[in-house]
Amino acid sequence: MEPRFFNRELSWIEFNARVLHQGLRKELPLMERLQFLSIVTSNFDEFFQVRVASVKRMMADSPDAVDISGLTPEMVLHQISARAHQVIRAQHDCLKNDILPALAAKNLVYVKPDDFSDQQNDYAQNLFRNEIFPLLTPLRTDTEIFPNINNLALYAAFLLKPISGIRNANQELKGGEESPRISLVQIPSCIPQVVWLPSEKGKKQFALTEEIITQYGTQLFPGFAVDETMILKVARDADFAVDEESGRNFIHEMEKILVQRKSSFAVRMTCNSTSQTIMKFLMEKLELKDEDVYLVEDLIDPSVLMELRNTDEGAKMSFPEWKNFYPADLPQDEPYWDILKQHDVLLHVPYESYDPVIKFISDAADDKDVLAIKMTLYRTGRDSPIISALERAARNGKQVIVLVELKARFDEERNIAWANELENAGVTVIYGLVNLKVHAKILMVMRRESDTIRRYAHLATGNYNPKTARLYSDLSLFTSNYEIVNDATQFFNLVTGYSTLQNMKQLGMAPVTLKTRLLAMIQREIDRSDPEHPGLI
Repeated sequence: MEPRFFNRELSWIEFNARVLHQGLRKELPLMERLQFLSIVTSNFDEFFQVRVASVKRMMADSPDAVDISGLTPEMVLHQISARAHQVIRAQHDCLKNDILPALAAKNLVYVKPDDFSDQQNDYAQNLFRNEIFPLLTPLRTDTEIFPNINNLALYAAFLLKPISGIRNANQELKGGEESPRISLVQIPSCIPQVVWLPSEKGKKQFALTEEIITQYGTQLFPGFAVDETMILKVARDADFAVDEESGRNFIHEMEKILVQRKSSFAVRMTCNSTSQTIMKFLMEKLELKDEDVYLVEDLIDPSVLMELRNTDEGAKMSFPEWKNFYPADLPQDEPYWDILKQHDVLLHVPYESYDPVIKFISDAADDKDVLAIKMTLYRTGRDSPIISALERAARNGKQVIVLVELKARFDEERNIAWANELENAGVTVIYGLVNLKVHAKILMVMRRESDTIRRYAHLATGNYNPKTARLYSDLSLFTSNYEIVNDATQFFNLVTGYSTLQNMKQLGMAPVTLKTRLLAMIQREIDRSDPEHPGLI
């Protein structure tokens, strides 16, 4: 009997294959296609760090366990490897045989070091010597403790051999044979990864920093010649969870998790060389199998090429900038209080501008009649105007309460930094709930008006992040509806203090009432459906 369910990890790979399909569509602008290829890489990086790492741990702990699709952990890993290799192979075939030639036809030409002209070679050597070489630190690998390869960092590996006639103090023999001399050099992430070369005939030619390092890396190893090189990236286990019931300092425990991610067990290695000596050496040291190694041509990470979008040619190969519009029923030059007393306003981004959300909280921060602001923060982005508004509100003497969800995977470090910054400004920061994640968003403003304290709210599923609000769709609601703001007040009392869950009139909260409310609404539509008026989900 065929299993009734798909394995979720294999199903996820098919989702990423659909993302790749967008990059294969020749009718899309080139930079948009390149963006999809980049998303495939970042998606797989997270997938291997979290989901594949989890399956590997399960295989070690419960190798005979069978999931709901009828597969053991080992079977899942084999199928993940087979399908992921197919998708990644198609991704890099598209990059090499389609995207890069098409970019060259548009005068953005990728040049490998072996094809440098004399002028380009002189330029690249000078750049390496003066601006790259001082940043590099070659690491020996024949030490008792193998050097740590940081999670998702790019490295160049060099297989070295002594130059004849030069005696080197580091020569060692193992078992009567000379062991491979392999050095690792981390590619600096603090400098541009695309290097613009001296060009001619109206073309813009570029190379990659990682390849310039491998080309001129012999300067790092006086007395040795470079036999083979490899560029590599290692994805490590990031599927850690803080023991939330231990009573220890939550931020301290989360910071320990962030440190652990940098040196946890390796899940996969992506590399661009067929050097069997380097590959086998690293596989042994990282305890990786053949199916854990992904060999690609040229670029390990296509996202480095997104820098090309900043050129005149790249801008012409992108979709025109989306011109959203300001909601017609919200004023641009005055606060929304009077409008929201009359009716709710639904905001649909990115088709409508996200500016009203920023204006709403900014107005609240500066309004002398606003007494308090409460909100949840999940992912806010860099240089957030919302963080600035909250800090300004606190400095203006308002009570500001912010629930910062630290368990926003891969944004934990940034959220910790925001939390510290908010606390320094006088904001009261709450760090989520034990064993739960606060995901939906609520922003509440309490304002003194003529005869009462009136509450206003903004509710959304998306993040309070102006940048992603230009990319992802979300419906959010501005309201002063009494039942909604009262439910929101109960929510904050529940998560910030000691309160049992009260009966909410309009809002549902998981894991308590949300599922039953959704099922009840689905059943309601089933009951209303008939052959003449069929329902649809």
